[in-house]
Amino acid sequence: MSGVLKTKAWMKWIVILVSLPITQNVAAQTVLAPTRQITYEEALQTGNPLPRWEHGYLVSWKMDSSSDSAENISLYDRDGAAVGKTRIWLEGASFLRIEDAAARKDGRVAVVGWALTSSGTLAAFLADVSITQHSAQIIQTSPFEGRSVAFGPDGTIWVLGAVVGPGRGKEPAPDHYMVQHFGTDDVLKDQHLLLSSFGCELSEQINGIPRVAASDDRIGLFSPFCHTWVELSPTGELLNQWKWAPLSPIRHGNETAEGIRSVALTSTNELYGWSGRSKRPIFRFDRKTSAWVPLELAAAGAFSLLGADGDAFISHMAGKKAGWFKPAANSQ
Repeated sequence: MSGVLKTKAWMKWIVILVSLPITQNVAAQTVLAPTRQITYEEALQTGNPLPRWEHGYLVSWKMDSSSDSAENISLYDRDGAAVGKTRIWLEGASFLRIEDAAARKDGRVAVVGWALTSSGTLAAFLADVSITQHSAQIIQTSPFEGRSVAFGPDGTIWVLGAVVGPGRGKEPAPDHYMVQHFGTDDVLKDQHLLLSSFGCELSEQINGIPRVAASDDRIGLFSPFCHTWVELSPTGELLNQWKWAPLSPIRHGNETAEGIRSVALTSTNELYGWSGRSKRPIFRFDRKTSAWVPLELAAAGAFSLLGADGDAFISHMAGKKAGWFKPAANSQ
């Protein structure tokens, strides 16, 4: 396991803040039935963490692992066939948690999480994994703890995370960058978005799943806790930022009803959100009007968003199936 990575000087950036309401009284955009449906029997089993679709692969993982030898990460292709399974483990660990994982075009997988040693020391990590070769390059990132990860268009790795304060959050955390950018050689290239300059911890796992998503020309950061979507260029420049009002009252930091819980960004930069509601759970973000527009799906059982494949978003559907949907194009 390599040592703690050093940081670079932070980039200057200008925050562009746009008010983003959730539009509830507009007509829903009708979406046709899915263009394809594929069954993922193991990846979509009840009780598993929600898997992620990226770059032609579905990645699934076991959230918590102990000192056994069971595989804890799996990769599937776009036809539902298993590419392979492997185990991520840190030497000296007694417990390991995987927070997130994402696939690259060549089938490599980036994983973020943390492990506990037998002495009680916590070690946060980024792993660059070859599923087929059962090998991994492990990079220790402590005190920075990654919560979400994705590959950029150039194959580099982007991690959204936080530095936890002393006593596992009992005391305030020091100021820190919330985004780390690693090269294809797994070396830290740069860091972005100081907490003190931004004003909200983007990776907080409250109200939904924080997410890093990428298209051909941008890196997107979704924060359900901050009700915020941020876009960076592939070199880390801040392009834009939107913030929306909660759908329901906040109590103890949590929304009392369903807000936007997860998102998917397509290759054409369409942004879709999932609210967890029983009716019209899928929304599209219209940048021109700064609003979330509900989608009327011509298929029942859209449970959540798995990711995007080209210009289509992929939803978890009934029967352990993934469905590909293509709404009308919207210029971004």
